[in-house]
Amino acid sequence: MFYRYAYVPAPQPFYFQGTEAELNKKLKSAPNLCVINGSNGSYVIGGFSSGYIYEYEDELATAAIRSVCPNKDNMRIRYNKTRITKKDYIRLTDELNNGIISFDSLL
Repeated sequence: MFYRYAYVPAPQPFYFQGTEAELNKKLKSAPNLCVINGSNGSYVIGGFSSGYIYEYEDELATAAIRSVCPNKDNMRIRYNKTRITKKDYIRLTDELNNGIISFDSLL
């Protein structure tokens, strides 16, 4: 088996001013966003990064057999970090390709 990753960085936080109803409408239109800070009509909205690990038959395959979004808490514990970055997904993919960990342990 061969493994690849896909990483989506967190969107840049931005300021939002409006009523709570307008805020809820904004958050419903973009489910990957959340309120980071604020109240009384002035808010900071941001999001989270995400990543996927894809399993392929071999290095030349183009269609993934299966994929998983690894649990970030498990990755934080594994790498003793508070923030998960693209480098951590690269490291995880390398460990999978070298047989250090198994794909099933990510499920």
